[in-house]
Amino acid sequence: MKRSKDVKISENDKIFSQKLTIYGQFLAIYLVILIIFVVLRAITNEGNINLLIYDPLVLVMLLITFITSITLIVLTIKKRQIVFGENYFVLRNRFFAKKILFDDIKKIKIGGSPTKIVNDRASFIRFKIKERKKIYLIRTASFDKAEELLNLFVELKQKIGNK
Repeated sequence: MKRSKDVKISENDKIFSQKLTIYGQFLAIYLVILIIFVVLRAITNEGNINLLIYDPLVLVMLLITFITSITLIVLTIKKRQIVFGENYFVLRNRFFAKKILFDDIKKIKIGGSPTKIVNDRASFIRFKIKERKKIYLIRTASFDKAEELLNLFVELKQKIGNK
């Protein structure tokens, strides 16, 4: 396992980037709801905006909007990716990369979503590296081309044979 910022990626490698559209959609929805709520409350309070800012519901909605926007900014800066090569895969973001050779993987477990609300495509991949205690967790639905990513991990599981 190699951990550094500059892991060499070849042209044949498959790159899967984290999807961030859901955060943007939630942020837009929260802002629209907040604006509609403030306008409706301002109309019912004869335009008295000063009391409206300290309304607990407005404060909670502002907090949720703030947390969602910070999360979106942080994840955009991180830019997480999974890169699959011939005999390795790389977990990387903007700041560092961790190259994991297929030979270093001790066990892979592929499971479905723990809830029935999420669609069937949402699979969780847990893998353990030899001589490490940490178990890594990847949610395939968080990345673009989730089906292809899941298929690559299924092939990898069959290749290493869960020794």
